[in-house]
Amino acid sequence: MAPQSAIQIEQWFEYAIGVTIFLVRFYARFKVVGFGFEKDDVFAFVSMLLWTGEAVSIYFLGTFGTYVGLTEETAEALSDAKVEEYTRGSKALFVAWLCYATLIWSLKTTVLCFYHRLTTRLREHRLVNGLAIAVAVTYVAVILELTLHCMPIQRNWQIKPYAGDQCTLYYANYLTVTTLNVLTDIGILCFIPVPIIWKVQIPAKQKILVSLLLCSGLFIITAAIIRCVLSIQNIRSIDTSGVWAIRETFVTIIAINAPCIKPLFSSSAVKSHKSSVYELKDRHKNGSDEYMDGSRNSATGSQVKIIPHAADEEKDPGINVTTMVTVQRHDTEQNLDDDVHTCSVAANTVSRSKSRAR
Repeated sequence: MAPQSAIQIEQWFEYAIGVTIFLVRFYARFKVVGFGFEKDDVFAFVSMLLWTGEAVSIYFLGTFGTYVGLTEETAEALSDAKVEEYTRGSKALFVAWLCYATLIWSLKTTVLCFYHRLTTRLREHRLVNGLAIAVAVTYVAVILELTLHCMPIQRNWQIKPYAGDQCTLYYANYLTVTTLNVLTDIGILCFIPVPIIWKVQIPAKQKILVSLLLCSGLFIITAAIIRCVLSIQNIRSIDTSGVWAIRETFVTIIAINAPCIKPLFSSSAVKSHKSSVYELKDRHKNGSDEYMDGSRNSATGSQVKIIPHAADEEKDPGINVTTMVTVQRHDTEQNLDDDVHTCSVAANTVSRSKSRAR
């Protein structure tokens, strides 16, 4: 079997698994929220389209060949038919780079949208916003590098005359993309999840499991570094770069979608109608805020408590306001109106005058 055939078999095998993972993710989200998809689900769908674009582009560049590895002498010796094939393959290579970078950054955005929703009113929310800006800036930098490193742009698929090593050898591309990719991954996939998960009121075993799932970004970082090193070592072979681009994005797709697929394997999320509520707590100097978020077939709501400062409690009991919203869902076969919503709001104001208490 020719090496290119083996590469294409691996490529389409991993592509099929990747698409399946995306579809399972969407199904899992539908089981939890119905049609109430969020922004992270939209970016996941965009990522699936980019995953397809990357796979198709790499297939064409492997089929037609590219200018990577050519020299002035070998380029001049090519027949017109071969030049046409290499031109098509080099155009596919240019598109593959854009699809690869946009896919990676789209997956980052998927995670950030999830964290943005999860950290609402928490201290980590500002960190998420800061990382979102960093991701946007680095994406623009990567696209500028990919499109402007060889000008005019048509030189990116010019075969005759030879475009030069600056255009055909992608040292700058590999180093720029990998460096910015790894730096943003460290912030997104390693530093944010653990503090958030350890605030969630769930058993320690589940905290460890979810932390491992979210911190699987270590595998993504490792795959990105391996791809960069091997591609630079074999800078004149497009096969190495192409196959490792697929492998890296394949690992990224698995790692990022795994937390969303996990509810399918949780009896409390899909099979059981019992409430499954998780609390995120954020402590402040003058009180505490508590937030709850559940899943479909469970309670979903929010609870906010304003608690007086301990030092002022004896002098003035102040104001104690409790707001609780509880939404319960009960599924029955005979009752079409199976949603029962119970909302209770209680407010208690304690008088500041001690004479009235007497």
